Amino acid sequence: MTKPIHAWETLKGARSYQVLGLAIIWCSVSVSWAEIGDKGTDEATLRADAQKVFKEKVGPFVNKYCTRCHGSRAKAGINLQSALKNPGGESASLHWKKAVANVKVHEMPP
Repeated sequence: MTKPIHAWETLKGARSYQVLGLAIIWCSVSVSWAEIGDKGTDEATLRADAQKVFKEKVGPFVNKYCTRCHGSRAKAGINLQSALKNPGGESASLHWKKAVANVKVHEMPP
């Protein structure tokens, strides 16, 4: 009997995890940037780039592989829908940190 292949096992190597990790890091630091204030165009450019990556790569990845269980059902108490709506928000930061930790130890996606 062969083991079924989950959708996440067909991803293109570590690249998807790198994109997810970078966007999650952006979510974590964007709260700090908001507290610091506008320090120049470099931060604004970085923030814009991170938002673009999140919108084009991370959001679709999370919607495709995570929200079936961690959307409105909030399996294990994690609902990523609110984090997707405001990825740089303070409350979303904890969700992204948990998500990255679970991906790093290969607990998620199942």
